[in-house]
Amino acid sequence: MRAKGTCLRCGHYRELKARGLDNSCYTKAHNAGELENYPKRERRHVDLEEADQLARAGRNDTEIALHQGFSSSAVRVARHRRRRQT
Repeated sequence: MRAKGTCLRCGHYRELKARGLDNSCYTKAHNAGELENYPKRERRHVDLEEADQLARAGRNDTEIALHQGFSSSAVRVARHRRRRQT
């Protein structure tokens, strides 16, 4: 499921595809060569160093996730990806 929000192009509240645009407006902007007018959004990532510090202090994944503004599954997935990379 995609995030919902107000489309930057048409102003309707809908599911957003990318760059703050709904699917219809994204397609129109792409076809018109206007995507550069809508900057890419920065993605936030789980801060694994902070998560490790909080875990050593006795916090569980749910508490860590709430502290960082993510779901507990996002914390677990980030740790899993780190393990796979090493």
